[in-house]
Amino acid sequence: KAIIPHATLTHPDFPGQALNLSMDVKADTDDAGKLNVNLGKLRAGIKGLNLSLKADVADALGEDPFITADGNLAADIDSLVRFLPDTLGIEASGKLNAMINGSALLSQLDIYNFSKSSLTGEVNGDSISVKMVKDTLDATIKGLKIVLGPEEKESRRDSSKTFKLIGITGELAS
Repeated sequence: KAIIPHATLTHPDFPGQALNLSMDVKADTDDAGKLNVNLGKLRAGIKGLNLSLKADVADALGEDPFITADGNLAADIDSLVRFLPDTLGIEASGKLNAMINGSALLSQLDIYNFSKSSLTGEVNGDSISVKMVKDTLDATIKGLKIVLGPEEKESRRDSSKTFKLIGITGELAS
């Protein structure tokens, strides 16, 4: 078991910015000798970006580990745009929040098998503004919502049959 109650990491490429980190991770083997990993809590943050995650991985070294995750990522675009080179001429502001929840086998984390998982994700945006003077781009988005996850659909040919596919839906308010 490893616990990091609080750590601060710095890097020369990010002057004045420090990554704050805390985590609680545990790994053990079960009666069958399979390695299971529990990430009880991971929190990481740098000015304008904060991540929190809880996760479990069953049979982590096996052929097809089973992953359960519940996480959130919050971004303040105003702060993050400072990491872009000034030469790009990008001005941006607003807030983004992303969430992930559910479970999947490692083999289901690709475009062809994702619909077999129960993993869902959502991205929400609020008051997003992007201006790129060089490209004469100026966009304002009052609200944004994108949802990704498996969806069960009824067959059009035979209503007694259903099938799962990847579903992505979006809403945009400008």
